Amino acid sequence: MAGLLMAQAVMLVLFAWPNARTEPRDVPIALAGPPPAVEQVAATMEERLPGAFTIHRVADEEAARERIEERDDYGALVLGAEQPRLLVATAANRPIATLLEAVATQAAGGQVAVEDVFPAPSDDQQGAALTMSMLPMVLLPMIVGILLSQLVPYLRWRLAGALTFSVVGGFACAAVLQGWIGVIEGSYASNAGVLILMMSAVSLTLVGAGAVGRTVGVGLGALVVFLFGNPFNGVGAGPEMLPQPWGEIAQLLPAGAGGQLLRSSAFFDGHGSGEQVLILACWVAFGVLLTLCAGWFRRSSARRGGEADQESQARQALQETRTA
Repeated sequence: MAGLLMAQAVMLVLFAWPNARTEPRDVPIALAGPPPAVEQVAATMEERLPGAFTIHRVADEEAARERIEERDDYGALVLGAEQPRLLVATAANRPIATLLEAVATQAAGGQVAVEDVFPAPSDDQQGAALTMSMLPMVLLPMIVGILLSQLVPYLRWRLAGALTFSVVGGFACAAVLQGWIGVIEGSYASNAGVLILMMSAVSLTLVGAGAVGRTVGVGLGALVVFLFGNPFNGVGAGPEMLPQPWGEIAQLLPAGAGGQLLRSSAFFDGHGSGEQVLILACWVAFGVLLTLCAGWFRRSSARRGGEADQESQARQALQETRTA
């Protein structure tokens, strides 16, 4: 019971603390317009919210739009016209877009025209459905990896089982999210590929951890992938809004990288997704490598055991011959 109470306290901290400490921390945005106006607005924003934004000064509105499309910035404030214009992307993150509207109005000293250049889908305006969908898409592959590690004796069957579940689950989840609920858009094949990659990263990591460390390995894998990775995935609030450095570290885990990659595939035509693809591919390779290393160790141990048995039998036969 003491162990369970401790586990409950840890889970409470991991799931509640990030939401209780949500605030902007170096959120990347762009400012375009005449240098004097840009510098004045940048100074005002830094004075009112120190450390809240990382401001990139760009030449014009076209450059600002390009940075939003490439997912380098969450939004941009365009100055120089009669009325400042704010470009946001609610598909990237609704809470940050709302924050930018409030901050831009204060910094510009008046009303700001707002344009949503990459809007969120009409069936999930706040992004809550996509945020909640990350839980089963990480939890179920983790459970599959645990069950395969505990119930299936052959390592190659574990790998085949994890990959089969990930492929079928990826296509099924994409069909539900895009075809039925309507929380993601874009290419169905691309979205399914993203989910397959993310689920493979989770399930194969657990399979590899179980192959090397057995029960202890499975426990450590679940702790890293789910108990830490899922609360800090940044899909809902944005990784820059979470306590640091944990929000950034979680982007190197399957849940964080997979969530951001799914946004890029569904709403930004895959722009800015190279880093997340590489991260997930590394987790897939890591899980497979752990499993192969465990198989090699088992075969080596079996060979050494066989050679030891043969040597023992030879010694016993020699002893019997001498005795006779």
